[in-house]
Amino acid sequence: MKTSLITIVIALTTLLSSSVEAASCNSLPQVNKPTLKLVKTYEEHTVDLQKDLKEARACIVDSLSSKVTLNANQYGALVSWAFSIGCDEVKTSDLIDRLNKHREPINKVAEQELPKW
Repeated sequence: MKTSLITIVIALTTLLSSSVEAASCNSLPQVNKPTLKLVKTYEEHTVDLQKDLKEARACIVDSLSSKVTLNANQYGALVSWAFSIGCDEVKTSDLIDRLNKHREPINKVAEQELPKW
């Protein structure tokens, strides 16, 4: 059963006007300390995530020779992989070693090496 947005708004308006007085929106809402802590934690984790992603991107760029050219999907996959396993593992991996040798297509190397992780 589909309910339109208008039907929901009308129902809520009727409910609020008949049983509860609508609160004034002229002041900030009351927010408890656990909610504020949750917001702060979320914001801190977002900053940490951006920092970790920056490190993973730099790891891939630094580990590959300048002769290796990746498309956006290949780069994204390798950054995700680096984020998951850590830069030390990336630098010593057979995947990076094989890519830097330029003997095989990038997708073939990734297809064979990534499942090992």
